[in-house]
Amino acid sequence: MMMVSCGKSEKENSTAESGTKRISHSRPISGERKREVTAPVKRVKRFLTIRDIDGRRTEISIARKGAVFKKITQPIVVLSIMASWCPPCRAMLPYMSELQKSYAKSVFFIGILANDRIDDEELRELMVKYDTTFFISNSEDNDEIAVRAARIAGRERNFPMPLTLIFARGTMKYQISGAIPYEMLENIINQLQREVR
Repeated sequence: MMMVSCGKSEKENSTAESGTKRISHSRPISGERKREVTAPVKRVKRFLTIRDIDGRRTEISIARKGAVFKKITQPIVVLSIMASWCPPCRAMLPYMSELQKSYAKSVFFIGILANDRIDDEELRELMVKYDTTFFISNSEDNDEIAVRAARIAGRERNFPMPLTLIFARGTMKYQISGAIPYEMLENIINQLQREVR
């Protein structure tokens, strides 16, 4: 199978696929040597931190079609990108908590508040109001996690919320945009439980 990328010749593609690097030996047009000026490169963090209102922290790395969740032992992770101001997101909170309690040994639910500036006290009130007990992150890295999650789901930066990604042993198995009915989410969990045994 031949892969062709935009802006590269067939020869450059075959070189890139073989793992070798191409080096350019170009020189300035004039006889005078010019010094190259480069901007500092922003280092991209591989692992991003999530934190809930009780101070529990863990780290997530999302790339390609998978993710690594540090300190999470359950084989299935339901990662929902949501916002406190989003009615469909709020509607999912109680039954996601119920499913977290029912499947605590095999499933870990994570809510990532994106594009949201709610403080911890307001979030605590919201969680009490909607009987929410699962891990909801109100961290500085949330927006970056949302961007990475949207990218592996094939979505643009502006996507409808909630966006839920379901992972089994780190591999993304499902992506669902919009509110998910309780029965549908439970059926997905039951199917994935059979797969991860």
